[in-house]
Amino acid sequence: MNLRPKALLPPLLSLVGFAFLGFVAGNYSYYNTSAVSQYMKDAFDAAGALYEKYSYTGDDGVAVSTLDAKTQVSHAVIQWDKEAVKGGYTLLSMHYSCDVFLVDLEGHVVHTWSMPFSKAWPTHPHVPFPVGENTIGIEKAKLFPNGDLLVLYTGEGDTPWGYGLAKIDRDSHVLWTYDANTHHDFYVDKGNGDIYTLTHAWMRTPIEGLESLTYPLLQDYIVVLSSAGKELSKTPLMEVFRDSAYASMMMPITGQNWDVLHTNSIMKLEPAIAKQFPMFNAGDVLISMREISSLAVIDLKTRKIKWFFSGGFKGQHSAAFMPDGHILMYDNLGLFENNAYVSRAAHVDPKTMKISTVYRGDEGQPLLSEFYGRVQPLDNGDILITSPMNNKVFEIDPKGRTVWEMKLNDVVQFAKRYEPKDVTFISGTEAK
Repeated sequence: MNLRPKALLPPLLSLVGFAFLGFVAGNYSYYNTSAVSQYMKDAFDAAGALYEKYSYTGDDGVAVSTLDAKTQVSHAVIQWDKEAVKGGYTLLSMHYSCDVFLVDLEGHVVHTWSMPFSKAWPTHPHVPFPVGENTIGIEKAKLFPNGDLLVLYTGEGDTPWGYGLAKIDRDSHVLWTYDANTHHDFYVDKGNGDIYTLTHAWMRTPIEGLESLTYPLLQDYIVVLSSAGKELSKTPLMEVFRDSAYASMMMPITGQNWDVLHTNSIMKLEPAIAKQFPMFNAGDVLISMREISSLAVIDLKTRKIKWFFSGGFKGQHSAAFMPDGHILMYDNLGLFENNAYVSRAAHVDPKTMKISTVYRGDEGQPLLSEFYGRVQPLDNGDILITSPMNNKVFEIDPKGRTVWEMKLNDVVQFAKRYEPKDVTFISGTEAK
C-alpha cells in the first residue's frame, strides 16, 4: 500500500457549496473533453467573485491577484515584489489532477494541458488494475519551448504507484508513452535530450546476496530513455548497493521494510557545472532515497557509488546539483523544534559533508511538509519552493526573503519556474 497522505482539507474560505461545485466540474472534465458548460462557467464566476471578497489586499508595492475563476485550479492569492522577483511563468500541477497549468506571476492561467491516464493509456498492461481517475495525478511535468510537455503519472493508494511517463503536445495530444512504473521524478539531459527517470517493480524472488531482506519488496531502477521515449539502459539500485560499501544501509530494522529505498529524485551532473564537483564526473547521477534518509552519486557506466551521505536530514526530496558546488534539497523532517518537526530548504557541501539551512519558514509559520516538497534553484540566485502541506509555492531571495508567493486552496503537487525565452510557444506574451 502506498502510505503517502491524502489531500489536506481546504482553508475555511472554501465554502462547502464551492467545494461541491469543484467536485462536479472536475469529474465532468474527466469524462468529457469539451469545455465546461456555460452553466458551470457562470457558477465558477459567481464563486470566484465570492472568494475575492475575502482575499487580503497588499500594500507597499505588493500586488494581489487570484487565479482565473473559470479554470480548474483553485483560487490563489498572490503577493510579490515586482522589483525583486525572477520573471517568467510557473508550471503547476495539483494533487489528484491530470491537468497542468502555466501561470504568470499574477496568477493568470496562460495555458492548460489535460491528459487523463485512461486517455494516454487506453490499454495499460504495466498497470493491470489502476485506481480510479480521481486518484491518479501528474506528479511532475517538464515544459519544452514549443509547448510539448513531459508528464509523469502516479496512482494514489496503489503499489507500485508509478503509472508511466508520457509526452504530449501543446494541444494535449499524445506523442509517445513509456509504459512502465515510473515514479516521483525525471531529469532531461540538456545536451542530447535523454531522459533519466525512476521505475520500480515487485521482487518476489530473493535477490542474490540480499536474501535477508523482507520479500516481496519494491526494487528501484534508474532508467535512461532517449528523447523519443525508447529505453536505453536500466540499472537495479539494490544490486548497486549490494556491491558497494553501503549494503548495510538496506538491512531492515523491524523486519517489515518492503520499500527499502523509496528513491524520490534524480539529477544528472551537467558538464557546465561539473568542475564545481571535482570528486564527480559529468554524467554521474545524484539520487535521493527517502526511506534511508540518504543521498548518493552513482556512475551508471560502472554501477559504482561514488559518494554517499546520510545523517542530519530526514525524509528528504528534490536533491539537485547547484552551480556553486553545493547540493540543494527539501529536507522534510530534518529539524525538530519545540516538540515538532520543521521542514527546510538545505544546502549540503559534498566536500565537507556539512549541512546548512537555507530557509525554514518564519517563527510563527514554519515550513512543514512531511511528504513531497520541491526546491528549484533559479538563475538569479533565488529558490522556488513548493511546500504541499503549506498549500503554497513561493520564491525566496539569497537572504531568505519571500519575493513571490502563491497561496492555494489545494495541495500543490509540483511547480517549476520558466523564463520567457523557454516558453516561446506563447506568441506575443511577455513575463509580467
